[in-house]
Amino acid sequence: MSIRYNNSTKKGVRYVYVFLFISLALSFFAWLQSKDFLDQLREEKFNIEADETEAIINDVLKSYVGALYSARALFAASKTVERNEWNAYINLLSLEERFHGMHALSYLKRVPLEEKENFIKRVRGDTSLSPEGYPDFDVYPEGDREEYFIVTFIEPFEKNMAAFGFDLFSNPSRKAGLERARDENTLIATAPIRLMQETAEQAGFLVFLPVYENGASIKTIEEKQSALIGYISAVFRAGDLLDSILKKIRTADHLHVEVYDTSSPGENNVLFQSPQSGISSAPILSTTRKADIGSRSWVMTFTNSSEFDVGFANKLFPTTILTFGLLLSLFTSYILYSSARIRERAIILAQDLTTDLNKFQMAVEGTSEHIMFTDADGTILYANKAAEKITGFSKNEMLGNSSSMLRSNIEKESFPEFWQTIRQKKNLFIGEINNKTKNGSEYTSELRISPIIDETEKVRFFVFVERDITEKKRIENMKSDFVSLVSHQSRRHRRGLGH
Repeated sequence: MSIRYNNSTKKGVRYVYVFLFISLALSFFAWLQSKDFLDQLREEKFNIEADETEAIINDVLKSYVGALYSARALFAASKTVERNEWNAYINLLSLEERFHGMHALSYLKRVPLEEKENFIKRVRGDTSLSPEGYPDFDVYPEGDREEYFIVTFIEPFEKNMAAFGFDLFSNPSRKAGLERARDENTLIATAPIRLMQETAEQAGFLVFLPVYENGASIKTIEEKQSALIGYISAVFRAGDLLDSILKKIRTADHLHVEVYDTSSPGENNVLFQSPQSGISSAPILSTTRKADIGSRSWVMTFTNSSEFDVGFANKLFPTTILTFGLLLSLFTSYILYSSARIRERAIILAQDLTTDLNKFQMAVEGTSEHIMFTDADGTILYANKAAEKITGFSKNEMLGNSSSMLRSNIEKESFPEFWQTIRQKKNLFIGEINNKTKNGSEYTSELRISPIIDETEKVRFFVFVERDITEKKRIENMKSDFVSLVSHQSRRHRRGLGH
């Protein structure tokens, strides 16, 4: 038997070595693949975050543009709009709370040269918001021009007083944007500029939307030029605008963002550059996206920051895969080797057990008591005919299953004592239990469980002997009831004689 065991083991070891070689090769291959997969995963995640950022920036820009169209609707709904009405409208918009980065929202009134002086007098005497009016108001830059487009209403006023009275037609680049907006009846944005109100170093831009006389025909360019009464103008600080948008985006810190106005080629087309949060130790990722506002094209460049790679693009990830693969290969090989030995021993043990069981089978098959053998884990190895009769389960149903299937009614509080007795103390367990058959019928049995211990003091098997004592318990109960009844009647009779 030992020779058979050794030969089988040697053959199993050869298979284990083959498995170990193949698994190590696969681990190395997985290490190579994980490097490529990691780069692909990083790039996909990076592009998703860039797409989300692009979508949010474009959505916010559209909402800001909507504010200009809403302001133009105010003029379309009224014959005239006064300063206090403009102020009330802007307050309802909650400009500073809802439109971060929009430095000002203003109305540019069209004033012909011949009406300039009267216009100045009206503004100076306008007390709808300020009791003193605006005595120092004037149009600048000085000089006579055919017509003016003057900052007449502007909010928030205190932050933008420097622009109050400015003629945007006096500046060639602003004038070109105003004329295009007028002739096309569309929203037009300027190239990056330095704002008059700017106190820091950041680019700005203006957006114009023409306002025409109510009811006038504006089908042709000539009609548009004739019906024009002014513009709605928004002033943006590009840095504040884009920074406020990025702060709303959960993953914005993962990306370094740069925005350029590609409609204005040259060195001064930079609108925004987010702060560099750190240099990534992983490969640099870069992509571009587009945004459009006021007929101008912006290009947004995204690169990965150090925050993008924290907890994600760990350079040790492929090494971790390789290490895990090696450990798994060695561990699995050890398990397979151990399993081969255990399997061989189990086969031999099963053969020996079968031989031994045959010796006892005839002796136990004829008894009326339920006899069952299990291994140390409680798996049923043998059950006699009485077991089938008492429990209602067939041998095929019992063999190979846990003995717990036949102990369905043991109280939970009995388990600790039960297992401590037979498994830890290795003592004989004797007890009465209430049990159920397969079809649910209840019966009372006397159960004996004997642990079979080998020469190393380990439990190898359990022998279960169960005897159905339901009838015995019924007779005992009847006897007890009868004795109690006789005793009770006797006491009543003695009390009757005493009276």
